[in-house]
Amino acid sequence: RSYTGIDVSEAAVDWCRLHIQKQNPSFHFVHIHTKNDRYNPAGKEITGTFRLPVEDAGADVMYLYSVFSHMTLEDVQEYLREFYRVLAPGGSVFLTAFVEDDVPDCVVNPPAYKNDWKGALHCVRFNREFFDSIVQKQGFAISHFSHGSDTDGQSAYVLRK
Repeated sequence: RSYTGIDVSEAAVDWCRLHIQKQNPSFHFVHIHTKNDRYNPAGKEITGTFRLPVEDAGADVMYLYSVFSHMTLEDVQEYLREFYRVLAPGGSVFLTAFVEDDVPDCVVNPPAYKNDWKGALHCVRFNREFFDSIVQKQGFAISHFSHGSDTDGQSAYVLRK
């Protein structure tokens, strides 16, 4: 078995290499210099040519805890497109996101919502029907949804090809 961690935060990747990879040679951590206004504002813009450093169908499980909650809608769509390429048949994607019924499709730092969100992409909230539609548009089936079950009231999803 192996594990590959991928992040836009170079400091997080460096920490994981130092404290985890050294003791676990089958674990690898990769920094991708991709733009995120909160965690890597100087990174490269995500475009339709965005690719993760993973082979086609090379991932059995993908885990994103509080990642989409800090990404633009356009970047979420690109990541989902790329996840479909790298996820192996029968594989799963676990993710958390701020997802609610009866709210606008996508709002950054929504006022009067759970906390006093400040700074770039501190909280990106999605309408559930809208979020489900972009997930399904990329070819995924939603096999599990749990509303508000995780950190700061994020919802949990399990997606399958």
